[in-house]
This record gives sequence, C-alpha cells and structure tokens, in this order.
Amino acid sequence: MSASEVAVVVPPAPAVLETHDAEADATQLRAEAIFLRSIMWGMAIGVLACAAIWVGLVAAATVHNGFRSGPLLAMAAGCGVFAGLFLGGAAGAMIGSRALEHAEIEEAHAAHRP
Repeated sequence: MSASEVAVVVPPAPAVLETHDAEADATQLRAEAIFLRSIMWGMAIGVLACAAIWVGLVAAATVHNGFRSGPLLAMAAGCGVFAGLFLGGAAGAMIGSRALEHAEIEEAHAAHRP
C-alpha cells in the first residue's frame, strides 16, 4: 500500500431485530401531524401580525415626509411577512413540540409495561 492510499475497515453491523408497533407508529404520526399543523397556524398568524406591525411602524414614521409611501409600505409588508414566517414558525414549533413529547413519553411507558 502506498502512502496516498488509506485502508478503511468497516466493522459489520450488529444484527438488531426491530419490532414495529402499529399503535406506536400511529401515535407518532398523529403527533407529527399536530406538530406540522401548529407550525402552519403559527406561520399564518405570525405573517398577519408581523406584517401589520411593520406596516404600522413604517406608516407612522413616514406619514408627514412628503413622499409617496406606497413603496415603503410594500417593503414593510414584505419584511413583516418574512419576520412572521420565521417567528410564527418558531412559536408554532415550540407549541407543537408538546405533542411530540407526549407521544415519546407514552411510547417509553408502553415499552416498560409487561
């Protein structure tokens, strides 16, 4: 073997038999659906709230400037949409993670039952 060649030894994977519990899989799917729904609702509410806040701030700041406010308000709405997507998605994920935690705890308790 030359100096530029490297020998890679991959150990064999241990033989693990996985058993699937249909009820646990269904519970996990329900929790993931709740999680996704929470994120989507958070984003929808966040977009509306943040866009309104940004447009309101820019409108208050430019009310007596003597220029056209339309482009500025459109830019503010765009910034509010992006902020709402991020903040609303983060808030929705935080709220929806409770469903995932409950599903994991329930699965852990079910694994220890005789």
